[in-house]
Amino acid sequence: MTYLWLSKSVFSNFVINFIDVFAGYQKANTLTIYGLNTIGVNPLLHYRNLRFNGAAYFQFGKNGLGNTHRAHIYTANLSYARRNLTYQVGYDHYSGKKYTDETSTDRHFIQLMETIPHLFLGFMDFTKGTQFQKEAGITDLNVHVKYGFKTSITAYYHALAYAQKPSAGVNRKIGDEFDFVLAHSFAKNQKLSIGYSFMLPHTDLVNAALGMDTNAKFAQWAWVMLTFTPKLL
Repeated sequence: MTYLWLSKSVFSNFVINFIDVFAGYQKANTLTIYGLNTIGVNPLLHYRNLRFNGAAYFQFGKNGLGNTHRAHIYTANLSYARRNLTYQVGYDHYSGKKYTDETSTDRHFIQLMETIPHLFLGFMDFTKGTQFQKEAGITDLNVHVKYGFKTSITAYYHALAYAQKPSAGVNRKIGDEFDFVLAHSFAKNQKLSIGYSFMLPHTDLVNAALGMDTNAKFAQWAWVMLTFTPKLL
């Protein structure tokens, strides 16, 4: 694997980053080597209390099975902070495959997507299933509000949908996820976090996962985490 990372400060409040990652894959039981290339840009802009963070990545080449990749991700996040309140609105788009494209072996999802969805697309990991990674893709219109510093509470909302229509007669909407996190820092390297999340899935998603006319249980979970970050050096 090789990579190139370039960063340029255009102005004092505007930085643009460029990345190029090339990964080589050997086809099983052969000497055939395939290459998969990922290129992207990441602009960062801040003006007073406003901050913008965007990214666009395109992946092309072949994986270890010889499948051609043509995939992309683009994201945009705008935040505003004033005193102990922070507001952020964002949008993420992960490319997917059209359901009418039944014969093609091309891949339209980013190769490393299985490591992406947690946290960025909600805490409940609904989007880590193969139907999102390898088929229809996913979009996420999200909003979060944070109050406090040493002790803080953050509320997240995710409107999740398929990037491509998953099948005929099925709605692109996946559902609405709500995440809440209460955190308290005892010291610079010690923090206690308590979280609660629930999901309101679209009827078509419930029917596809569990079958028609199934009484699905309310999807929710809660967690507690104590984080200790020692300074070793």
